[in-house]
Amino acid sequence: MSFFVYTTIDDQGHNNRSGEYFSSHDEFFSEIEKRNLEILNYFEVPSPLLPIVDLVNPKLKAQEVVELCNYLSLYVGSGLEIQAALQDMADNAKRAVFRNVMIKIKNYLLSGYLISEAMRKTGVIPDMVCSLAKIGEDSGNLENTLKDAANYIERTEAIKSSTKRAMIYPGITLVAMIGGFIFWTAFVVPKIVELFYTMNVELPTATVILIHLSEFMASNWAIVFVAFLLLPVAITLARKNDEFRYYTDAGIWKMPVFGELIRGSQLAFYFQYLALMYSTGIPITKAFDTVTDSLNNAYFQHAVKDITESIKSGSSLLNSFIETGAFDPLVNRMMGIGEQTGSLDKQLTKISDIYFQRVQELVDGISKLIEPVIMIVVATGFAFFAIALLGPLYELMATMGT
Repeated sequence: MSFFVYTTIDDQGHNNRSGEYFSSHDEFFSEIEKRNLEILNYFEVPSPLLPIVDLVNPKLKAQEVVELCNYLSLYVGSGLEIQAALQDMADNAKRAVFRNVMIKIKNYLLSGYLISEAMRKTGVIPDMVCSLAKIGEDSGNLENTLKDAANYIERTEAIKSSTKRAMIYPGITLVAMIGGFIFWTAFVVPKIVELFYTMNVELPTATVILIHLSEFMASNWAIVFVAFLLLPVAITLARKNDEFRYYTDAGIWKMPVFGELIRGSQLAFYFQYLALMYSTGIPITKAFDTVTDSLNNAYFQHAVKDITESIKSGSSLLNSFIETGAFDPLVNRMMGIGEQTGSLDKQLTKISDIYFQRVQELVDGISKLIEPVIMIVVATGFAFFAIALLGPLYELMATMGT
């Protein structure tokens, strides 16, 4: 595949600069011709630079995907031309990336692709949206499936937003504490220690420990600071290893407070997605496979990956869920009721609502819970510094007084 950056002009005189993958030069020129566009200039990105293209290629925001789905749903329901909707959104776009994606989808439609295929070829529309659009095309219910996709994204974004909101305060506090510790041990403590050595003050154990920390930080503060900045990058790269990702996700999943928040958000996402797919007529086994592939917690993903095989082998939905060991008894009972009464879609929605409510309550409670924990940690650090520094200072003052 080759990535082409190009500028074209349409029959109405609109210029558009874009970039996308094509298998060859022939496909590039053929696709542009199908779209009734004229090439003004183009550039093929060298193969060694393609990973950089994928890295810096901007993505659509969740709210922009919601806008796209709602707008297309409105046009489809009104019987209007989808290409006109895409051009309207492109003309009114606030971000260049959104405008370019709308033009790309429009161009793919001109090339003869269906709307679901055009969305998928952009590479920036979520697979779930493309899959639902495909279902809508096959069933003749594109208007409602696009609307369902928009509602689903809004709901999942609310879950993500709640989770992030709960993490902001402790995250900022932790960074501030680490930064303060590095500053004190690297720059402040050495000045005080020089005074202790000069006056031959007898030093307690806490002060000796602090001196060793200070000497290390004074000699290596730049390395420690860079390592601190690079730690998120290192973790991100390490998580590309499946085994490392599995065990770190397992640790996060089992944490007492934040783990509960992660579990709640993942389960809310899982059952919301299942409810949406099942309600559109997708077979339950295919729905499970699709949702499992979309999970971002490797531990939870591993726990539920065999549900489909268990169902295919003749096991009931209730037993398949119990075998995973990943769900609360309440969830298992509700799934069993849904299976027996034929109301599985309603039960899935109820379970999703339960976990969504739990996440909201956790977000409200974590801020109240984390404050005393942070206060204890800060007080402990302050006490250590006080014992290590103030004790020898008092002894020094007493010596000087005599």
